[in-house]
Amino acid sequence: MRLKIALVGLLLLAGVVEMVVAQTAPSLQGAWRVTEVTVTGDGATANKSPQPSLYLFTKQHYSMILVRGSSPRKLYPDAANPAKLTDVEKLARFQAFDAFTANTGTYQLSGTTLTTHPVVAKAPGFMGTTQIREFKIEGNTLTLIDKSAAGQPVSQTTTRLTRIE
Repeated sequence: MRLKIALVGLLLLAGVVEMVVAQTAPSLQGAWRVTEVTVTGDGATANKSPQPSLYLFTKQHYSMILVRGSSPRKLYPDAANPAKLTDVEKLARFQAFDAFTANTGTYQLSGTTLTTHPVVAKAPGFMGTTQIREFKIEGNTLTLIDKSAAGQPVSQTTTRLTRIE
């Protein structure tokens, strides 16, 4: 009789564990590809064909590398004298570099809030800051919502990403 009670108890426990695992929120961890970027407010845009961009999340760290825009960056020719670039050569390199964003650091999740702390960034002034975004995961889609800072013109950037790993 005790054996039957123990078996029934184990079966019930297994069922409860399965229900809890099934209800666990999807994980942010993994690799995500940007599939759409929408900006509201002044200068509103909708980019449904963004350039290759990648977000990576591990247990405590993140890395994001983005090429902003909907068309590829322009290639620039080799410099005639790499030690002494002309103004035209400098401008071509700046334009290619300016469309590129990269930063990496640590992050925390709290409810629907993602807080990132860039440790390394393309823009030195971005390092050591705190960035706060809303997020939600539905299936293989991650949505990040970036709202304008207080005192800035009201706008919102919504970035949709698709899990690739």
